[in-house]
Amino acid sequence: MSERKQRTYSAKERAAKNGKPNPADERTERELRQSLITAHGEPAFYRSTDGELSGITKLCAPFFAGLYEKKNSVLWEPEEQRFYDYEAASGLWRVMTEAVLVSHVHKFMLAESRRKEIAHETPTLNMEERLSLKLDSEIVFRLKAVAEVREAFRRDSDFTHGERFIQFGNGVFVLRDGKPAGFREGFDKRHYSRNRCPVNYDPKADCPRTVNEFLLPALFPETAQADLDLLFAFIGFGLLGFNVLQKILILQGASQSGKSTFGKLAALLVGEENTAQLRTHLLHERFELGSFIGRTLLLGADVNPKFFLSPGAEVLKALTGGDLMQAELKQGNARPTFYGTFNVIVATNDELKIKMQGDRDAWERRLVLVPFRHHEPIQRIRGFERLLVREEGSGIVNRALDAAMACLAAGGLALNPAQRRRVLDMLDRSDPVQEFALDRIEKKEGGSLTKKDIREAFKKYCQERRWSVPSDRDIGARLPQVMKELFGADESNSVEDYAGHAVQGYRGVAWRTD
Repeated sequence: MSERKQRTYSAKERAAKNGKPNPADERTERELRQSLITAHGEPAFYRSTDGELSGITKLCAPFFAGLYEKKNSVLWEPEEQRFYDYEAASGLWRVMTEAVLVSHVHKFMLAESRRKEIAHETPTLNMEERLSLKLDSEIVFRLKAVAEVREAFRRDSDFTHGERFIQFGNGVFVLRDGKPAGFREGFDKRHYSRNRCPVNYDPKADCPRTVNEFLLPALFPETAQADLDLLFAFIGFGLLGFNVLQKILILQGASQSGKSTFGKLAALLVGEENTAQLRTHLLHERFELGSFIGRTLLLGADVNPKFFLSPGAEVLKALTGGDLMQAELKQGNARPTFYGTFNVIVATNDELKIKMQGDRDAWERRLVLVPFRHHEPIQRIRGFERLLVREEGSGIVNRALDAAMACLAAGGLALNPAQRRRVLDMLDRSDPVQEFALDRIEKKEGGSLTKKDIREAFKKYCQERRWSVPSDRDIGARLPQVMKELFGADESNSVEDYAGHAVQGYRGVAWRTD
């Protein structure tokens, strides 16, 4: 019989078998610490007694800041004035307060004090007695320079070039040059991701209950399929974390029609930590925009009729239009810049009006409106949106991504005539006096109209369009501006009525005859 060949063990295996460190790892560690000494200086200074080292007098904070940064995934974002710590389990960079970081640094320094050497031939010698809050704080201060990564989380506003990642619970969905490029399991800190969808990606999953039990019964039958595609597309772009279409989705309908449930469903899939409350009346306030940093979805839930009439509503066009903006944070003097690429969903029971300020076309391009109808569900379930995410989260994600990718491939959102008409009606209703004047009055030399006749005709017009009729005071306030802007007609007190009396009115205008 031939002799059995003896197995040869590697140095790493022998070290592990004998309970000793791997020599290669020890060599790498020595080289790391020596490079830090070269960059930052000796890690410690000693007192000497009778020619022997007897203790440490001072520790070098820059050395230990560099060592901490090499041993831990931490970064300092200078524009935001915030530390981030990488969480390997989720693949996310999360904000870390300086107080928490100080405590982590203390634990790190305590572990260092229990080593035999700080670096080669540099003993610890009662290093623990030199540890203090002052030292920990100084190391954190030094980390701001050592761990600085400027614009780590900034994404180019051009979505059609380069790689982007949609992070899920089990990996990342890759898009290359705006097109799907497959799914990768696991995470990579170099993606610098702050956002993820909490569900797992499963390309075979479906969502029949979400479609048949929740959405289709809530939508008007004549446009249900087109509206269904719209809603899924908006969830898809929410997952992308980028408002490629530069649209604002308005969900309008009666109480308990399902619109608020859809908003909550979108927030759960995009990630609740990635969603911020949208309050237009505060958008001009100092710190409101700063609260959006790191978020991707802005959600206005059950907003009142004046939501788009607030002065801050104008900022929404910048928040969704890819504009470069600047925020102000409460801590320090940080004023980070960011792009307005937020997805926006607004839910309301009311007919909203827009303060257009002469920019009707811009609002028409931005707005998409989906009406929800009142219906009686088969069974009312509290927290229905969470149930759907638990049961069909992966399926909803698949359909949402398909809808979003279809929009990208088509070059935009294809709205049918009924869907476009909803937005036009909303804009018309927002400035009914101007819409009435454009529709029923024309410029005519020698013509004249009394203010009373215009007001009465306008009220009938509102009734025909099924709009709420403004008060005489509101009509009287808006009418002179509209007549001047559209026809160059100033209000006069000497326009003759049918009886030949001089009354208030406008010259150079007449009723349209076409």
